[in-house]
Amino acid sequence: MSYNLRYTLDFNITQDDRQPLVFDDATLEIYEKDGVDAPETILGVENPIQINYQNTGEEIFEPFIGSEATLNLIATAEFQLEDLYTEDELRWLINIKRNGSVIWRGFIIPDGCQESFTFTPYTISVNAVDTLGLLKNLSYVQNDGNFWLGKQTFIEVIYNCLNRVQIPDMNIYTCVNVTEESYATADSDDPLALTYVNAETYLKDDNINPLDCQEVLDKILRLWTAVIIQSEGDWYIFRPNELALSDSLVFRKYVGGVYDSYVTKTLGQVLGGHTEGAVIAPLFHYNTDQLKMIEKPFKNNSMAFMYGVNQNADEELDNPNLEGASRDNPATCPDPLGPCDNITVPGYTKTGTMYLGINPTGGVIFYSDGGPNPTYTNYYENDNLIPVTFNLSVKNYLIFVIEYINPAYVFGVDMNFSIILEDGGSTTWYLQQDGSWDTPAVGYKVRSSPGTTGTLTIRTDIVPSSGNITFRILAPSGTFEDIIYTSISAKVYLSLGDQLGEIHTATQTGNYSFVPDTITVLNGDSNASLIMGAMYETDQTTLTSNWYRKYAVESVLASPFATYKPLLRLAVEEKERMHARPYIKFDGTIFGYFNPLSRFVINLLTGYFMPVKMNYDIQANTTQTTLRRIINEEIEQDYELTPDYGETTKVLVK
Repeated sequence: MSYNLRYTLDFNITQDDRQPLVFDDATLEIYEKDGVDAPETILGVENPIQINYQNTGEEIFEPFIGSEATLNLIATAEFQLEDLYTEDELRWLINIKRNGSVIWRGFIIPDGCQESFTFTPYTISVNAVDTLGLLKNLSYVQNDGNFWLGKQTFIEVIYNCLNRVQIPDMNIYTCVNVTEESYATADSDDPLALTYVNAETYLKDDNINPLDCQEVLDKILRLWTAVIIQSEGDWYIFRPNELALSDSLVFRKYVGGVYDSYVTKTLGQVLGGHTEGAVIAPLFHYNTDQLKMIEKPFKNNSMAFMYGVNQNADEELDNPNLEGASRDNPATCPDPLGPCDNITVPGYTKTGTMYLGINPTGGVIFYSDGGPNPTYTNYYENDNLIPVTFNLSVKNYLIFVIEYINPAYVFGVDMNFSIILEDGGSTTWYLQQDGSWDTPAVGYKVRSSPGTTGTLTIRTDIVPSSGNITFRILAPSGTFEDIIYTSISAKVYLSLGDQLGEIHTATQTGNYSFVPDTITVLNGDSNASLIMGAMYETDQTTLTSNWYRKYAVESVLASPFATYKPLLRLAVEEKERMHARPYIKFDGTIFGYFNPLSRFVINLLTGYFMPVKMNYDIQANTTQTTLRRIINEEIEQDYELTPDYGETTKVLVK
């Protein structure tokens, strides 16, 4: 797939009368997917293009500042609406340039296309959107429809979402400087690229259907208290808290999802009055429609980490397929079918006397000892201990799956196992026949049917203690028939019980009452890899736990004090700082163009401001905008971590 230039429109931009020698121009380029026709020049009405950016919610941490463009063109005998109308939302790619540099990119969509029903020339109006608006209709899968599986970095997930709608040469820039204690901290080191998650986290509750890409991006950006916006034809991900502290930010650049370089962007803008001059007020108030508004602060805010359970647990036994069994001394047992008392099974150690054979089609033959009951002193035991955990937040259970063949056609045979938990102290627990754990030294026995190939699944109750599990294979009993084991698997799982996750809450001491709804995220720090939403360090094994802000020292005002904190604690505390007191929103028309990713100083107002809404009329060179004051000052606040049982929509003021 390629895009070829099909239509162009050039026009001049209204000058700043304070700078009569400065001339600006604009160009619209319309590219056709797999097009073959030669480029043509088209015409536009007065003020032919408006670009609109808008935060999707009312507060600063809404993760998307989406954008769209309206094109008002002139139909002629050679160019009409039908030429641009398409049901393929990716057919027409547009570039909007200012003084030769791209300031916006997007796709023409069929929604809102209209034209006058009269003689030419007449007006054509079409809409174009950035790709953020298209992601809600696209599942988080590969472009060929296959699921993403295994571990991925956050930047890989972000790229995979954005790449579902492919815009050629559109790069990703990130500025996220909340980092884990173990990570390198050079300008090139991106926590989003160093932290891994399970791709299966982004499946719906049925663990079958994937979430849509917009929801996946939403959850990730909220976790990092970050915002995504299109700027200069590329994607920028940044944190308003960092912008509040500096208008010079270091961004990591990714090309095709791969790290390329880092670059420092200066984002400062000054807004003043027309009479102050172009030096003091490069951008100035226009149309006398300026308003200053006050918005309410947050008493508290909370984020809920919904654990999810990793159903793809790791295999715990070293040799689940019982491969590589061999006779220690073939001379003493010439027939590999056995019965032989000198067979080695990799991954297991023999104790006592056990007679085995090597099944030619796979698996190991365990010969009956002929007794009516199991003999507990003779067994093969797994070499690698299986660690399990039992505490307030992690409760493990196990599932053993035994694939077997009973070659006898007349009699069944008892399959015997002993599953033991050593807690490292004075207590030894044994798996009972009903799946519970108790101290009587018993085994687990199941009668197999004659002449069958079957699967035995043993699910244990939650372990009563942390410790190590050993698995013993005993000789069959009850009859003189034998059993063939072709596979023995053991996996450890996590039982959540009624707790679905955890809620992180930051509460300030100010006398306010407004509480926003609790935000739900799918990732967080965890002490158990069996939690699906767990996050991992760069080795993809070590769980993350200790985070800090590179740009700030933790304050004793945030109680309880900690130098390193869970990522979600940092998130709610940063959000509380941003909403610590009533804040100002400025609304009005500005003359001149500015990057939608900017930090403003407004003459005669204190503090710094960030655009959350702007409508730029390119030819008129005016922008109707809303600026929101951004704050990141240390405040008194209390942090609390509580269990989430699935019913909390907001944490009320106590």
